Amino acid sequence: FIPNTIKVGTATDNAIPNQLDKHNPTLSSFQFYYRLGSKFQLLGQPDDGYRFYCWVNEDGTDGVVGEAVSSQSTMKAAGVTRTAKFGIDVNEMKDVATMPHDVEFPGAFVRRELDNESYSTICLPFDLTSLAGTPYQGASVLKFVGVEKIKENGVNKAELQFEPVTFSATDYMEAGVPYLIKVTENIQPGTLNYEKLFKNVTCPKLTGTNAYGGYDVEADGFAFHAVMNPSSFPASKTNLFMVADNRLATLYEAADINGLRGYFTVPADYDASKVHIKIMDKTATSVETVPEV
Repeated sequence: FIPNTIKVGTATDNAIPNQLDKHNPTLSSFQFYYRLGSKFQLLGQPDDGYRFYCWVNEDGTDGVVGEAVSSQSTMKAAGVTRTAKFGIDVNEMKDVATMPHDVEFPGAFVRRELDNESYSTICLPFDLTSLAGTPYQGASVLKFVGVEKIKENGVNKAELQFEPVTFSATDYMEAGVPYLIKVTENIQPGTLNYEKLFKNVTCPKLTGTNAYGGYDVEADGFAFHAVMNPSSFPASKTNLFMVADNRLATLYEAADINGLRGYFTVPADYDASKVHIKIMDKTATSVETVPEV
């Protein structure tokens, strides 16, 4: 475990047991290490799940986020100490279930691929009480509120009903809960905007979670499941996943799915092509219904 702040210095500073840094004088970049017990590790490359956030300035204010660890050249002098802050690494391709709980971190570096033309499923390990000032500002976020079952010519159909999250005191994105989201810009791996920084976050300890580390939202035999961690899914006609154009599709063969997502389960007597997303406004009027394939 790495705390969200750690005081570091040179190898001659023995006043900080188990949190002591050393430098390698043979490296021109001057890299710092932290020590927990007998283990030394680069400060700029902390244990999996953590990220170096910033140095704390001498006046107590935060330095530049992501500033090079080696920038603190004054720490070459013996006995000089500074405080480093750590954030958390929230990556759709890594397990996020083991990160520390109930500790406030200055930032979370989130990597989750999202589309600005259609909705994607999403779940986060921390609460998001407002979109203002965050990388998802201006996004549309929807919550699963119910199901409308329709019998037409002997065929079972269903509309999964979603309403906008209002981001009020009682209605916001809760940790571990699945939602639909449509952002204002494409967020794609391999691009400069793939990683998004959310400031001042706490990951609560989630209890009563499903096999994928998140929560289930159920309604009348249907369910929307959070998938916090990368997981493997078998082929199944009752597991539905979001695809392009807000459509739902089954897996025809086993597949590995990245984390920070969600999927749906439906009763066995409902064909995937007859289950659709319906977005409601607060007066229960349909504003968007995905057509049948």
